[in-house]
Amino acid sequence: MSNPGMLDTLRCVAGRDLLAALRRRADVVTTLIFFVIVASLFPLGVGPETAMLRMMGPGVVWVAALLASMLALGRLFASDYADGTLEQLTLVPQPLGMLVLAKVAAQHGKLTEDEIKTLVVDNKWLATLAAAVQGELDRVSQTLTGRIRELADRYATPLPQLADEVATLAARVDEHLKKMGAVWK
Repeated sequence: MSNPGMLDTLRCVAGRDLLAALRRRADVVTTLIFFVIVASLFPLGVGPETAMLRMMGPGVVWVAALLASMLALGRLFASDYADGTLEQLTLVPQPLGMLVLAKVAAQHGKLTEDEIKTLVVDNKWLATLAAAVQGELDRVSQTLTGRIRELADRYATPLPQLADEVATLAARVDEHLKKMGAVWK
């Protein structure tokens, strides 16, 4: 019996995972939607300065891709753990790191360009983005409404009434000063 080479093993693991991924498209879609949302919302949080966005953009894309891939990592090995395949993979003579690399490459190489365009163009992430923007608009609106109410309460008393109250209080202060022997001129 011949011992399979490292490339044969990698090809076998990657092919198995690609086939499994084709059966679970929701995982791929979830990961892609998360990536698009993170990459789309970042400029809203940082601001519209083109120079800063140009400088930070590549890093943000890499961080968003890393975070999106972390979403799928739990599911990447869950089915292998459940059916005992993960234990079998630790027994093969090839380095475990190479097998993990094959699984990760299979996980992220399964979408075609047309599928990505369909996901973005069909507005599958737009509803989440619209909800987030609407939530921020509601928050700002509530803050402004609270501030307007505060100002309305502060300025609810008309100026002539305030002037009368000031005159009354000034007269009382003058009376107290006269009783104490101090005359204010």
